[in-house]
Amino acid sequence: MTAVKRPAPQMIFLYKSICALLALIFLCSAVVSGTMAWRDATQHKTNNVRGKYVPEEEPREGELTITKQVTVDSGQLTVDHLTREFEFIVNFYNIENGQSVIDTDCEYTYKIDGGTAQKIKSGGEIKLKHGQKAVITGLPKGKLYTVTETPAAGYTTTSVNNQGNAIVGNITAAFTNTFQTPKSGSLKITKQVTGDSGQLTVEQTEKKFNFTVDLILPADTVLPLTITVNGQPKQLSTVTCQLSTELRHDESVLISNLPAGTKYTVAEDDYSTDGYTATIDEYEGEIIGETELPLPFVNVHGGDGEDGSLTITKTVTGVSGDKNKLFNFTVDLILPADTVLPITITVNGQEKQLSTVTCQLSTELRHSESMVISNLPAGTEYTVAEDDYSGDDYATDVQNATGTIAGNETAAVSVTN
Repeated sequence: MTAVKRPAPQMIFLYKSICALLALIFLCSAVVSGTMAWRDATQHKTNNVRGKYVPEEEPREGELTITKQVTVDSGQLTVDHLTREFEFIVNFYNIENGQSVIDTDCEYTYKIDGGTAQKIKSGGEIKLKHGQKAVITGLPKGKLYTVTETPAAGYTTTSVNNQGNAIVGNITAAFTNTFQTPKSGSLKITKQVTGDSGQLTVEQTEKKFNFTVDLILPADTVLPLTITVNGQPKQLSTVTCQLSTELRHDESVLISNLPAGTKYTVAEDDYSTDGYTATIDEYEGEIIGETELPLPFVNVHGGDGEDGSLTITKTVTGVSGDKNKLFNFTVDLILPADTVLPITITVNGQEKQLSTVTCQLSTELRHSESMVISNLPAGTEYTVAEDDYSGDDYATDVQNATGTIAGNETAAVSVTN
């Protein structure tokens, strides 16, 4: 029988030392792990039954904030700017079959400037003034939304984040409205009286002639509107209005602060029974910019017997105005009933025979060109009209002018686009 060799005492001691060291290391690791778990348990949710660590869930809801700011292109904000309410329509969407579809079932809570809680669904309306904000809460992460502002007359709108996906936290749909100060022009109505003898009598210089002014303001005009009549303020509360004034020889009336796009008709009463012939008795047109539009009215006392003439002049303004463009004019004439026919008139020096008391002429004029119709019998009634070129972005200050030819006088119609 072979004897088993026992390990040396030194080897046994070394083996036991290594085992003790490993046990110590394991014990220390357990203590550290337990300490960290205890610390985490004091800061996070744990399972009370098993003591198992449960991580906190990531937030799944966010907020949509809608803000409103108002500015002006010139000057300072007025009370109207500061107190005006601007309307917003809010919609929420789901994705169905790859398409966004309005969510008609959702409902969320919002507050304006931290005020009373209100409810909003898709298609709901929120109204905000300058400096206010509405905060919609509880939006699920990824929820599609749109915020659409209802257009406000006189304002241009810019926006950021007006549509998109809700995010965790807060997303701001910022709207800025800039008030565009409307361009305004004026009408200057002037009165001149002439006599066939060359010298006016006191009665003629003191005679008052009545004028009626009909105005149609642009549909987007902010009312009430204050205009001035010879420097005196007058408030207009509707887009259509009528003014009247009386003028003597050499007097005038200036109507200012009329928004561009205002349509007007200025007509003088008929004074033919008093022996006066109005070379122009009515203008019809539109305020086209920041200019003073002269509307001269000339009455000739007497003026019978001799022939007169009519001059039409074209002017084109504006940076983009084409000064080589042709503009078509139509001239309708009604000769006096006792005219002996046929008669010969001249159009820009070229003779033309008229065989009826009513006739129509037409011509095309470029910038700075004129049409002169001469040898018209005194008492001939005329209407001058330009074609509509608004489709080419041209506005016309005088679209129609009517009047009567006076003997030895020239009726002048000036048209600006």
